[in-house]
Amino acid sequence: MTSFAYLALFLVPVACAQKLVMIIADGLSGTHFHRFSFLSGLHFFGEEGVWSTQLLPFFPTLPLPNRHTLLTGVLPRRHGIVGEYMLNWRSKQKFLNFTAESDFQQSEWWTIDPVYVTATKAKASVAMFFFPECKVKWSPSPHLCVPPEKDGLSFADEKGAKMVADATKYVFSFT
Repeated sequence: MTSFAYLALFLVPVACAQKLVMIIADGLSGTHFHRFSFLSGLHFFGEEGVWSTQLLPFFPTLPLPNRHTLLTGVLPRRHGIVGEYMLNWRSKQKFLNFTAESDFQQSEWWTIDPVYVTATKAKASVAMFFFPECKVKWSPSPHLCVPPEKDGLSFADEKGAKMVADATKYVFSFT
């Protein structure tokens, strides 16, 4: 199953009111993107967005380590997220892919600030949808955090889509 995550960094108070919207679709290959690019949503991103042919997965090729590599700009061996489930054999601390409350504590798993924490520190307005990482006890926290539902169907209903669209309209109205 393809999981869909949406991260929006709205750099409203920053010089020139720059904005960044980052959408990560775990498991969506370039082949599938092009096959379904006739759909209005994907067509818009293909025409108006940025496309890279040089973005390669890092080992391990799992969603969480690759997403954290993309969001921090450093490799898994540096940021420490090397799997979906991990055990630090020295401290005995476990990471259980956001299924335990301890996964969200600011701990050894979260030592490198991702781009959304850096943006928040720079006084940018940050909204995150369907990223479990937004519930990590970062300092400062994103302004708006809507984590995925436990059943994995976060974006499966019209209410979720409307919430994202409304938040985007609200933040983009600051220009």
